[in-house]
Amino acid sequence: MRYRNNGGTVRSHHQGPWLWLALLLLALLLPVLLLPAQADEPQLLGRWKSDRQRTMDFARKHALLEAKTVRFLEQLMGHLVLTFKPGMVTSDMPAIEVLSASGKHSRFTAYTNHDAYTVLGKTDTQIALSSIDPYTKRPFITIYNFESKDVMWVYTANPLMPDLHLREYFVRLP
Repeated sequence: MRYRNNGGTVRSHHQGPWLWLALLLLALLLPVLLLPAQADEPQLLGRWKSDRQRTMDFARKHALLEAKTVRFLEQLMGHLVLTFKPGMVTSDMPAIEVLSASGKHSRFTAYTNHDAYTVLGKTDTQIALSSIDPYTKRPFITIYNFESKDVMWVYTANPLMPDLHLREYFVRLP
């Protein structure tokens, strides 16, 4: 059935099921298409392990560290595991043996910290969290920088180590 409207020809609603199917699909897909690309946003939730190789590669290329500090960090990196749950991060560091610059063996005691956090903001490559620093007991902002959905790094300088300009890399665990 056709009728005239202001000089043009318009089809009626009896046109067939294809128009209705197209309109239904558009109605269902349009909200999804207009949403931000949440699947591409970085996600902290889950388990992350310190990546010794990436961390030390960055340190050797970009950080101004003494040789003894590099040797110490090589022993320390690659052990810490961070577990992010909504509003809580758990840091697990196993006990490890390290060799000092003087050749003396010492043992780092294992620790587990549970720290509450608040998400301050996100971009497509960063997540900023606010928490209380476990050592200074002062508010602290940490920015996690994502190179991919499974690789991130954090800048490690803080008031206790003001001259340690280093990125510690983490990889997502399955």
